Amino acid sequence: MTEVAGPIFIMGFPRSGTSGLASGISQLQGFSDYNTEGHFLYLFANAIDRIREDHVNPNCVVRDAESKAAFFQSIADGADAAYRVMTGAERYQWIDKTPDIQQVEAIPAILSLFPDSWFLYIYRDPVSAVRSNLATWPDQLAGKHVEVANRWVACQRQWRAKRSAIAPEKRLEIYQSELLATPQKVTRALARKMNLSEEEIANALEFWSKNKRVNRPTEGDAAQVYDARQLDDSVAQQVMEICAAEVAHWPKLNKND
Repeated sequence: MTEVAGPIFIMGFPRSGTSGLASGISQLQGFSDYNTEGHFLYLFANAIDRIREDHVNPNCVVRDAESKAAFFQSIADGADAAYRVMTGAERYQWIDKTPDIQQVEAIPAILSLFPDSWFLYIYRDPVSAVRSNLATWPDQLAGKHVEVANRWVACQRQWRAKRSAIAPEKRLEIYQSELLATPQKVTRALARKMNLSEEEIANALEFWSKNKRVNRPTEGDAAQVYDARQLDDSVAQQVMEICAAEVAHWPKLNKND
């Protein structure tokens, strides 16, 4: 039986496999199907952080521990109600999938609202992630590989900076390459963290084994156009030069947990 007392937050850089991860996690007992992204909790992060750290007007009504707790609980209840309306989930049994840096930066605020929540961060190599971004949004990102690569670095760096706020038993880094190539390894890692039942392990593994491509074109002209949008060698090299220092941190990330 899953030992999950709070919502599950799935994070990562856009086009890193967050949709596939969320869809597989929704196979857990009691959790609703993943069907929409979040993109709203980080909107409250600045106010929550200021209140939590007492960076408010001396006359602010929310200053003592009791009033803070009541205020944070009211926001958590409102967010929970919104997710239950959108997903049909039971209380706190929902999945928030919000890729990009804003949600990672909001981790301390999210923990103020949902202290029992779980955090899964998916990592994809920078060249593949940048290529997928440029192929998915060619009109908006044409010629902006340097900008996208720098944002990739910032997103990974923020996760490394914020992950220590999360209890080690409540967080897990997942490599997109492993989710595709060896989903059984990822499933077993999740099983150890969340005490999954054999049925849940089998369901998640079956989903990831059968669904290698989620949230991307898979058929016809759209798939051919997407696959054809590759990075030139010089562009790929420039992306790696920008990202190399950050890439070096990732194989060592879990060794001290």
